[in-house]
Amino acid sequence: MLPNNRNSDARIPPNCFGLALVLMALLPVLSAQERLTLDTLAAWTATGKTPIVESGTGAITLPAGSQLLRTYVDGRVTVRLLSRPYFQAKPANWPALEVGPAALTFVQDGTGGGMVLLGDSVLALPQTIILGADGRSVSQIDLSLNYDHGSNQATLTIDGSLYHVGATAADPEVTVAVSAGSEATWTLDIMEVNSSPSTTEPDAKPGISTGSKSPPIDSPASAQDISKAKNQIMSKSSDLFQQGDLDGGEALLLSLNRQAVGSVEWQIESAVLLVRMAFHFNTTGEAFIASKIAKRAMAHLFLADRNFGQALKPGPAANIKELEAVIQERLLGDVDSARDGYAAAAKLAPGSGQAATRSAQLNRQQASADAAGHNR
Repeated sequence: MLPNNRNSDARIPPNCFGLALVLMALLPVLSAQERLTLDTLAAWTATGKTPIVESGTGAITLPAGSQLLRTYVDGRVTVRLLSRPYFQAKPANWPALEVGPAALTFVQDGTGGGMVLLGDSVLALPQTIILGADGRSVSQIDLSLNYDHGSNQATLTIDGSLYHVGATAADPEVTVAVSAGSEATWTLDIMEVNSSPSTTEPDAKPGISTGSKSPPIDSPASAQDISKAKNQIMSKSSDLFQQGDLDGGEALLLSLNRQAVGSVEWQIESAVLLVRMAFHFNTTGEAFIASKIAKRAMAHLFLADRNFGQALKPGPAANIKELEAVIQERLLGDVDSARDGYAAAAKLAPGSGQAATRSAQLNRQQASADAAGHNR
């Protein structure tokens, strides 16, 4: 394992000290910028297998299942990556870049690769990435993910566009983590990290800088109008999903969520709302739209588990696993992952019974299918 250096303060050579004092007097903020190389890799902690530094190019390759970690004392950190990521359908296999409480994941669906920005909320990016036969992007992707503790905001820059989400964390230190995912390596052709003191005001509102706004919904005039208003929101949200405006449809739908934004309860309730919408489209024969919405629900559950999993009691943790399994089985057609999810939920809360029963049913179905194939 590589040694861990939790202090990223830049060190100034003695013969440059006077110049450094002059610069500090002239500039309001000094930032520390670093490129990941064979020399600077020693400041990071590696979990899993040791990263490989390619001779000649200097690119860093993370083996499957490995991760690089480093914590910065400055509250504003930007990570730039140039790479060809591996895109996968299962959350456990997603490569991820995490900067503080913000994370960027690389997912795959029937149209190709996609990226999801996670913070206090979930933002699916509009880009569709063309993938090769091995599941990697055909061309290099150049992106930068910035997190600022002072403004509680994360900003992703890619293809000349800016994407923002709120990102709240109690710890002012910022941990950067790059994870390869469980099934494939991740070669970082260029990785640069810039750290500086945080700001105090958000640069932009959450969402896509150039995106369109969702249509407004009239507030209910009285308690008896609440049900009507909810139906109106559901209907308009469904229309937006139908038109392909997934971000607008989700934003409108989640306006029904009354939990504290960013809390585990908010993430779970968001997933439930999206699952209901996904089942609506599934029952009307629009499975493609249903799967798109279902993956957004999975992203909320992924975020709930990532941010709160260790602190959750067995019951809520089991509910997350069981809801993931339902989505995987009923909406995404991934029976293997669903079977594992039900088993994990049953292990967390043995008394619930429902997850254990469904896990046993799927195991029997698999055993029967295996036996039938063996007898042919």
